[in-house]
Amino acid sequence: MDKKKLDFLTSFYFLKRFSLRQLFLTTLAIFLLGTIVDAIAPNFTILLLGRLIQAIAVGIIMPLFQNLMVLLFPPNKRSFAMGMSSVVIILDLAIGPTLSGWIVEHYNWRMLFQFLIPLTIIILIFSIIYTKNVTEQSAVDLDWWSVGESSIGLGLLLYGFSRIGTVANIDLISAIGLLVGIIFLIILVDYRMKLATLATFTLKNKTSAEIK
Repeated sequence: MDKKKLDFLTSFYFLKRFSLRQLFLTTLAIFLLGTIVDAIAPNFTILLLGRLIQAIAVGIIMPLFQNLMVLLFPPNKRSFAMGMSSVVIILDLAIGPTLSGWIVEHYNWRMLFQFLIPLTIIILIFSIIYTKNVTEQSAVDLDWWSVGESSIGLGLLLYGFSRIGTVANIDLISAIGLLVGIIFLIILVDYRMKLATLATFTLKNKTSAEIK
């Protein structure tokens, strides 16, 4: 299970447990909070905290957007919808760094976040007015144990490889990060395999009982 699949599954869980309106408005509010924190950040630590708050919102809304396209579009139009969303993301990656660099060069870096505050507020107001619930809620369970293990394992792997790129060498810290990350992922795979085996066994017994 990679990060994209993990995001997709957790987003699907939230989409089933909460209404679209609740999720979207809450996500925008969290993003707005992070942006305000960044705009007034007195030091790098507070700036990083604001960015982490923004990352929480983006981590929810991006896979939520993909889940909605799967749910709302018929099978013959899903590829087109996913393709259009990919174009938007690619344009963001292409324009964002250039625009941000120009703003930082000609203005104060706080302008990056001060510009987003009124824009996010406008979007939030329009979302309150026009966002409708298009999904049905149901009592679904999320395997938090698997989410935790995969997050720790993938996070440590990412940290280990990032540190190797930074120090240009495999030091003790990066080696420990990679090793512990791999161990967590091995435990996760073993756990999921046991769950799959148990589910198959239970299904076979249920089918046999129904036949009898």
